[in-house]
Amino acid sequence: MMGALSMKRRKVAVALAGAMLTVFTWATDAQAQPPPRPVSGYQVVTSTQTQPGSSLSDIQVPCPGTKHVLGGGYDISPTTAQLGLLSVTTSAPNTNGTAWHVRIYNGDDVPITMDLFAICANTAP
Repeated sequence: MMGALSMKRRKVAVALAGAMLTVFTWATDAQAQPPPRPVSGYQVVTSTQTQPGSSLSDIQVPCPGTKHVLGGGYDISPTTAQLGLLSVTTSAPNTNGTAWHVRIYNGDDVPITMDLFAICANTAP
C-alpha cells in the first residue's frame, strides 16, 4: 500500500495525427500542487461610478471585512461615439487581494457611467 505522500497522479495527453493515435503519459507528485483552499461567505460587491471626461482613474471595489477577492470586472455602456475613446488598462485584483482594481481612461469630453464588481469570499489560510 502506498503512503499519501508517495501517491502519484497520472496525466494522459492524447494526440491525433492522421490515422495514428499516440498516447503520452507522465506522473506528477500529488504534493506538486497546493490543495484547494475552502471558501465561505461568497458575496458580489458592486459599485457604480461616474468617470469624468478626459480623465484617467484607478478605482477599487473593496471586499468587506477580511474577505479576499476571487474575481471581478466592469460593465460600461458608452454611446457609439465614445467606444473608440475608452481604454481599460487594468482589471485585476489589487496587490494584497482584498479588492478588484480597474484603471480606465475616458478620452471623450462626456462623462460615462460604469458598474464595477468584486467577487469576494472568506478563504482559509
